[in-house]
Amino acid sequence: MALLGTLRWSFLPVRTLTTSSAATGVPMPPSGAFMMDTGLTTASGERLPEWTCFAHSGSRRACPEDLDVTGWYLDYHPATHYWPTQSIETAMVLALAALALWAAFAVLRTRHR
Repeated sequence: MALLGTLRWSFLPVRTLTTSSAATGVPMPPSGAFMMDTGLTTASGERLPEWTCFAHSGSRRACPEDLDVTGWYLDYHPATHYWPTQSIETAMVLALAALALWAAFAVLRTRHR
């Protein structure tokens, strides 16, 4: 269960919102969305952590020109991903339980012949 809990939000792909200007700030996700990651984008499409500008200039809004920051991105899961994610996780747990049950009967069969 702990392993599935860490993988839960990897079952379905995230959706991404972007802005075309670094000055506009992080885009707002839809209501009920589960935010996964946020950061800066460069002209080449590279993603940088959101603290990059602050680390270089001491300001979150003022990015050095050499970083070539063009905007922000936000990766999120919409609220509609909740039940499909739950169904996938439940199916995996049931499959593992069936496998454990099959293994238990196989062991019992070989030991009590």
